[in-house]
Amino acid sequence: MKYKKPLKFFKDLIKNAKVKKPYQRLRVLGLHIREDYMSLAVSNPENTIALPLCILPRKENDINYLADKFRTLITEYNAMGFVVNNNYPTLVSPFVDQLKKTGKLPRAKYTYWEDSSILQQMDFVLKHHLRFIREQLNLPVDVSNEILQKFAATNVLQLPFTVDLLFDRDT
Repeated sequence: MKYKKPLKFFKDLIKNAKVKKPYQRLRVLGLHIREDYMSLAVSNPENTIALPLCILPRKENDINYLADKFRTLITEYNAMGFVVNNNYPTLVSPFVDQLKKTGKLPRAKYTYWEDSSILQQMDFVLKHHLRFIREQLNLPVDVSNEILQKFAATNVLQLPFTVDLLFDRDT
C-alpha cells in the first residue's frame, strides 16, 4: 500500500477518469474505522457518489482476513484504493500500518480524509432521517443503528466527491 496526499490521490483519480473507458474507470473504497467495527463504501464509476457496502467486525487477529477481503473488493470493484476516515488517528494509523505489513495490497493507494465539523453535520442529517424512518416504519433501534453504521463509510467518500464537483474536471 502506498500513501498519497489527498489532493494527489483525487487528481490521479480524475486523470484516470479522463483517459479510460467507463468500464475501466477506477473507483474508491471508503473505510470508516471504529473500535469494534469498520464500515466500507464504494464510489460509483464516475466517482460522484458513494454507496454502502458492508460492516466488518474488528478483531486483533484478523488482519490477514481483512487484507484478503480488501484485495477481493479492490479487484471486484476495480478500485484504486482507500479513502480512510482519520477522525480517530489512534485507531486508524495502527490499523493501516498492520494492513501495509501484510503485503497483500501492494498496488493499493490510500489517503486520509478528516473534516469532523462537516461529517458531524452530515451525521446529524443522517440521524434525523433515520429517526424519521424508525418512527414512521416502526423499525427496531438495532436495525436503525445498523443502517447508520453502513452509511458511516459513505460519509468518508461523499465529502471529497462533493468538494471535487466544485472544481472543473477539465482543468
